[in-house]
Amino acid sequence: MGANTDEIVFETDAFRFSIDSRGHALSLRRTASDTELLDPAQSVFFKLSRQNRTLELLSVSSENWGSSLDLVFDAGMPRSSEIRIKVAVHNRKEYLVFEAIEYKGLELPAVLSIQLEPAVSGMVADILAVVHGGADSVGLQGLSAFCSGSAILERACTVLRVDMPFIEGIRPGGIALFAGAGNCALDIIGRIEEGEHLPHPLVEGQWAKQSRATRQSYLVAHFAQHEIEEAVGYAEQAGLSTLYLPPWIWATGGTKWYSSFGHFGVNRNVFPRGPIDLRNLSDSASSRGITIGAHTMSAWISGDDSYVT
Repeated sequence: MGANTDEIVFETDAFRFSIDSRGHALSLRRTASDTELLDPAQSVFFKLSRQNRTLELLSVSSENWGSSLDLVFDAGMPRSSEIRIKVAVHNRKEYLVFEAIEYKGLELPAVLSIQLEPAVSGMVADILAVVHGGADSVGLQGLSAFCSGSAILERACTVLRVDMPFIEGIRPGGIALFAGAGNCALDIIGRIEEGEHLPHPLVEGQWAKQSRATRQSYLVAHFAQHEIEEAVGYAEQAGLSTLYLPPWIWATGGTKWYSSFGHFGVNRNVFPRGPIDLRNLSDSASSRGITIGAHTMSAWISGDDSYVT
């Protein structure tokens, strides 16, 4: 990392990235191909908003040879003319991490965003802030559960953005910037997850996002208690390895199963002895090479569930 009077430069093994003292991204150049990956009309890299209003970025300065940045925003209020945010910059082998560590003069809640407009064509990931395909890939990865990303097309180019919220009592987290070969975006995201100690679930020993097991076909069936073995048989005949149980089959509550995200009771209309019969189904199906899958909506926990209350 380094800096001069109007250019702040960060270098990884994979790319060289620079911004100016007003926060505009100047260059993102891949090392392996010496390719410039930024659109010439690149906008401000850091954006701060509160109450649906974007605040003007006045200046960006580098501290400790680029290991941190001091961002100064116009607060837009007479009593407090400036907002200062200190962002630590961590140089990893394949990516950079921008982590908000201090702020002054900022009324919460607010959102600090990182936005990039790469000159890369290919597949645009709507939820992940990534564009990849062809020779190159560029992406932004949020590093906490509170960061949200997006990738949209604007003015015939892709705009990548990740929002980092400032909420009382919650650490904002960080955002990773990466660039690499066009077919390596997912591999890099996986290494970011592992390197930054993010959830990195494995399926049969392979990362879930790359596991073929997570993309296989499966049988979804509606059946009564006396039809369980028949349902397993249909999966077997179809050459499928998974029988998927929708919530109204295995969980209590019928179609209102969503009221109990977190803890689930077993549907005794289908499994009279509850968990024992559900386990027996799983064991019996497994002996025939069939896995039983149960829909739990595991990304959600109800506000009134005992895990929360």
